[in-house]
Amino acid sequence: MSTPSYDPSLDDEEFFAYEGPAELRRAVLDSLSQVVDPELAMNIVDLGLVYFVSIHDKEVRAHVTMTSAACPVADVIMDDTRIALLDALPGHTVEVELVWEPEWSPDRISARARHIMGG
Repeated sequence: MSTPSYDPSLDDEEFFAYEGPAELRRAVLDSLSQVVDPELAMNIVDLGLVYFVSIHDKEVRAHVTMTSAACPVADVIMDDTRIALLDALPGHTVEVELVWEPEWSPDRISARARHIMGG
């Protein structure tokens, strides 16, 4: 099952902090929207797992969290995130860091995801 990419007509949320060229923001958002948490079957952007992405001088840094410190698929999500950013931004180096501050909460789930979930 393919996860739909972000559609700005569905909501106007800022999903994560972004620093970098404006023309790359959509590529970053679309690529990260394809990374799915296999336990929850939802993309990491809608789940609110992406906190920050910066792009400076062909270097990409992303801060990502998990819904819990005991997440058994954290390595998969981290690897998939790195690969998605590398695919979206050829010629860039990518570093994905797992962070725990601030702690994730269900409040970070997007309005679009809440709607899909029936909430």
